Amino acid sequence: MILSKDELRKAQLLMLSILKEVHRVCEENGIHYFLSDGTLIGAVRHNGFIPWDDDIDIGMLREDYEKFCLHAHEILPENLVIQNEYTDPGYGQCFSKVILQGTKWVENVAKKTSRKYFGLYIDIFPYDKITVDKKKQKKQGKLFKLIKFLIFTKLGYKISYKSHFRQFVYNTCYGIAKIITMFVPAKVLFKQRNKIIFKYKDLTEDYIITKFGGSYLKNINPLESFKNLELHQFEDTQFYIPCAYDSILRNLYGDYMKIPDASEIQTHGIEEFDFGEY
Repeated sequence: MILSKDELRKAQLLMLSILKEVHRVCEENGIHYFLSDGTLIGAVRHNGFIPWDDDIDIGMLREDYEKFCLHAHEILPENLVIQNEYTDPGYGQCFSKVILQGTKWVENVAKKTSRKYFGLYIDIFPYDKITVDKKKQKKQGKLFKLIKFLIFTKLGYKISYKSHFRQFVYNTCYGIAKIITMFVPAKVLFKQRNKIIFKYKDLTEDYIITKFGGSYLKNINPLESFKNLELHQFEDTQFYIPCAYDSILRNLYGDYMKIPDASEIQTHGIEEFDFGEY
């Protein structure tokens, strides 16, 4: 489904309203967050959304993330709900979403899952410690990718590829994984995933920071990159971004100030949407 310009803009403004509430409760409760990924590009390149962007991403260091998740049901307004593996057993990601209830926003990859919530959302990514040892990084990344694939298969997430060959290979692996995961409870897979993510959580030196939702190796940065935050314009409000945004974005995207060609633009493949009373 291709959204019209007006439909996309309405969705963006509703997501912006969620971000404003998250910003407010974080300020009131001493929780640090920062715009990340495409939303961070939008802030520094457009002072708002990338024109075609259909989501909002923010990040938190693990301590802040856990604090936010623990108290979300108390501090968020009633029309917002947090979605993660603890609040929605049909949700397979390793990060959380804050969802606007009474709306619908169904992505292609998740349309056949049994998730409890499918509304408009913003993503909240935890950033975790990993070792500086590159061989161990790659091993950890491969293990995470495998367990993510098994979880997605178990819960009904399915990816579509333009390449017929890649789709054939994926479908073959998916079929095998589907049989394997029939005999493994989702909770067991979640436990193994968390074991991989938290492998280096107790390191006090020789560590760096990454996020497991997304491009694992391209998101690697020193802790100092996220220690200093500053307010920056995004649409009609100022939100926090890392002062080291340039090095973070260059690691992840290269020349992030360059507008990509139409063929390089990626969206979340929205299959169905409904703005409800909004």
